[in-house]
Amino acid sequence: MPRYGRPLILAAAMACACVLGWGRVSRGEEAGAERGGILFYAGFDKSKDADFAAGSPKAQFHEGGGSLCADGLGFRGAALRTGDGEGYVEYSAEGNLNAKQGTIEFWMYAQDWDHTDGHVHRLIDVVGKGQIYFYIRPPGVQELVVRATGSLANTAYGCNPLQGRWSWYALTWQEGHPAAIYIGGIKASGKSWTHSAGRSGPTPEPEALLWILIGDFGGIPARQAHTLIDEVYIYDRALTREEVDWAAGNALTRKPGMDIPANFMQPKAKVVPDPAKNALVVEVDSGDRSGEFAGTARLEPPTGTSPAPIAPTEGRFGQAVIPYTDLPKGEYNVISDITTKDGKPIASVTSKLVVPGPPVWLKEKVGVSDTPPPPWTPIEVEGDLVRVWGREYGLGAFGLPAKVETLGASMLAGPVGFRAVSGGADVTWTQDAPAVSSRTAAKVVWEGTSRSALGELSWRTQAEYDGFLLHDFTLVPTAGAAVELMELRVPIRKEFAGLYSQGGRKRGSLPPGTGEIAGAGAGYWWIGTDDVGLCGAMEHGGAFIDGAGGSSPIVREPNGDVTVIYRFAGKQTALAEPWKLRLVLQATPTKPLPADWRTWRDASPFAEADRQAWRGAVNLWIAYPWPHEAAHQYFALPVVKDPNWYRDHVKNLHETVQEGAAPDAETKSARNKVLPYSMFGFMAPGMPECDFHWKEWFNPVGFSSLGDGLYQYAAVRPVPSYIDFMVWKHRELIREYGHDGLYIDFAGICQPALDVEHGLGYERGGTQHPAEFPIVATRETWKRMYTMLHKEVKVRRPLIVGHTSENACAPILSFCDVWINGEGNWFGQLKDNYLDVLPLDELRAEWRAQHFGGVPWWIPAWQRAAALEDKDVAVRRSDGSVGTVSVEKTHHMLGIGLLLDIAVWPITGTNPEAARQLYAVQDRFGIADVRFSGYWNNADLIGGQTNEIKASAYRKPRGGALVVVFNTAREARTATLSVAWDQLKSDAPLEVFDAYTQTPVAVSGKAVTLDVPPLNYRLLEVR
Repeated sequence: MPRYGRPLILAAAMACACVLGWGRVSRGEEAGAERGGILFYAGFDKSKDADFAAGSPKAQFHEGGGSLCADGLGFRGAALRTGDGEGYVEYSAEGNLNAKQGTIEFWMYAQDWDHTDGHVHRLIDVVGKGQIYFYIRPPGVQELVVRATGSLANTAYGCNPLQGRWSWYALTWQEGHPAAIYIGGIKASGKSWTHSAGRSGPTPEPEALLWILIGDFGGIPARQAHTLIDEVYIYDRALTREEVDWAAGNALTRKPGMDIPANFMQPKAKVVPDPAKNALVVEVDSGDRSGEFAGTARLEPPTGTSPAPIAPTEGRFGQAVIPYTDLPKGEYNVISDITTKDGKPIASVTSKLVVPGPPVWLKEKVGVSDTPPPPWTPIEVEGDLVRVWGREYGLGAFGLPAKVETLGASMLAGPVGFRAVSGGADVTWTQDAPAVSSRTAAKVVWEGTSRSALGELSWRTQAEYDGFLLHDFTLVPTAGAAVELMELRVPIRKEFAGLYSQGGRKRGSLPPGTGEIAGAGAGYWWIGTDDVGLCGAMEHGGAFIDGAGGSSPIVREPNGDVTVIYRFAGKQTALAEPWKLRLVLQATPTKPLPADWRTWRDASPFAEADRQAWRGAVNLWIAYPWPHEAAHQYFALPVVKDPNWYRDHVKNLHETVQEGAAPDAETKSARNKVLPYSMFGFMAPGMPECDFHWKEWFNPVGFSSLGDGLYQYAAVRPVPSYIDFMVWKHRELIREYGHDGLYIDFAGICQPALDVEHGLGYERGGTQHPAEFPIVATRETWKRMYTMLHKEVKVRRPLIVGHTSENACAPILSFCDVWINGEGNWFGQLKDNYLDVLPLDELRAEWRAQHFGGVPWWIPAWQRAAALEDKDVAVRRSDGSVGTVSVEKTHHMLGIGLLLDIAVWPITGTNPEAARQLYAVQDRFGIADVRFSGYWNNADLIGGQTNEIKASAYRKPRGGALVVVFNTAREARTATLSVAWDQLKSDAPLEVFDAYTQTPVAVSGKAVTLDVPPLNYRLLEVR
């Protein structure tokens, strides 16, 4: 029986029986050449030294060096036990690792910890001037980082190890290509599995690597974790996916320390059309790394093409290019006849090709309009003033804002300024009068030129109807031009700089202190309050001059104002090449919220009886036909298998609304809003158009899910042809099925992308670099989709609902109606208190969404991430995970939402009874037209609040209010508050009730005393 199935493995969390093994193991009897591309192999069966090493096999011990566990406790034989109190091992990197490219493969067993433990576990660390390291950090995210001196590759991310189970990893890197993490293991059935867990941006060469550290180290002193590591291989190359699969699948049977066989797989071929060049590129995998092959590839039927030779490219791979003039829509075969160099047949491989037909979407340009869609109004321009809904910009030098006013708040502490210093003095610019180069109701463009001793600076400012400002600069330097300082500053008044959001869990209250308090990077930032803000972004770091001491800090000035600084050069620097900058700025909120948004509800968690009970109060119901294996062809796009069935399905969802429901403001008839699932930042593998344009659209720098089954999606480069297709395709689907909008997953995501020809990245020194945050092109998809919806859905209010978690980017999500944040990646850190993982300031900064211009919905993480005791769980699934939480635990989350004016989306483990209780109160009270007063700025209304007790209020225009009092402590508290009842009550005599029980609450003057349960709330109704 294989060792992974023995009962010993199930008990491996117990202390290992350890064997001392200090002897030196030689390279073995087999010559290195017979090992193929293996540079290093350590099986840890008899020694900590390597069984084979192209360099030194000798292990050096750190903190004890770990111990060898007895045969049967390792994945294959014995294993190295490392961790706290055990130590780890070190080997020389010289000869044992190829810095330019390689793979580290190993098995790992977490004995007494898992991804929920909140600690760092560094398992592989190759150190020198550069570095290659792999570690697991809270909340269980695995990262592979390849670092060159002074630079860091985009990190490849993995997912979570499980305690008491052998996990397999392969870490690959190759200079100039993405680094990658592959994870895997062996299922209970004995079948192996692998998954591509994450890929980075282009990898630099990590210079002068000295030591290879292996073990579980890097945790804090209080950590107590132990880990088994076994079967460590280091290859001289980055393994392909096929090699990765072979390595995992043959882990128990391969000869220890031997490379993957050269002819380990059957030949295969795939077709990658290149329609931009009217060519079919046939990528051939001969299955033989010797590269001794040739052959031809041909199209059947030929349709005017001729067979093309297969030319070897690298190792076992080859390529043939079949030019074509015209390919009518239809199905074809591409036949690759692979031979030896002297023409002897090896294999004939047939690949299917589906041609979708002419790209009609390229001509239609769906969603392009010179008229703003509602609720926006045309741009107004008066001199240097630009007015859009809710905001006014005053443009100053270089077309940058000298004034930013949003909802009456003047945010800037001074003009946004560009400054250069040369020869110890500020550079003086002579500016030509700027001119409006184009103008419509939706967009206005100004252009200008400034000159100085440094050279000629051309600038372009584009203002769009939602307040989006795009600034492009190009400086053509004069010969010998140099600067000591070149920077751009965005100064924000202190009263409007309390909160910040940057994505990736960088959010909350701005850190205290003066000087540098945060970093702006080359990506996105938003700074503001609970009502207004200003955001900005650069698309990439190309404006930072190499070696010039650039930086991008967020600084708090001594007077409290906050300045975002882009310092492109901070020391004496020659300007030898043209310098370019693309900067985005936008004041928020970007649009008004619908007046009735607090009455919007998701129809799916509730039965018809619930909707009947709420029929007079709910102005909009939303229904989601989620992707389903039996109904949908693809996961990423709402293309279905049976159009007739799906059309009836949408019709039924539309009509599942009770008689007497509140009518739609536009149609005067009640109906659900039907929003199918889709993605804007991903495409659907297998879809003919996506496969045919894969070469142009696929984004290898982004993350994708390309496994088996329905749930596949591929990252895209937001190039113009892809945007044209996506908007056109969704219009066709709306026309065919009559749905009312879209539910967008991964909403707001803005993945790095490289396509310099289309503005996605830049070239410097002959090397192309990706756009780390291609916001302009990404936003274009959303803008055109929103415009298309408002043109097509003429008789119903169209909606875009977006799952925005970790991607709250206002310029992109300006076109999202409902922002659904949450679900999250806390994996066990979420226990009985949501505020442990989402403090109030983080919720205010990002989850509320109202200060961005979105309707806020909060999706719970109970089923995905929570580790709850039985008292907080109403239903557990068969595997022990949370099915439904208790009524009380649901109210814990509902109370936080009430405190912040965030609607909780009652799914993913929410107890529907608790939601019914709250909805009954809100509907009886009438929540549609209230004015909200948050705890952070209502001390004159509700006094006596403390660090533990917070209170917010919802007041109706003619009086009457709901007051939520939340206790953030783990123990019950008695709260005494002083309330300005006259500002909350109606004209009738004051009455205060418990909103749920309708029990009167005693009031003495302004004072009210309440017992508030721990981590929960009381809701008062004031009449």
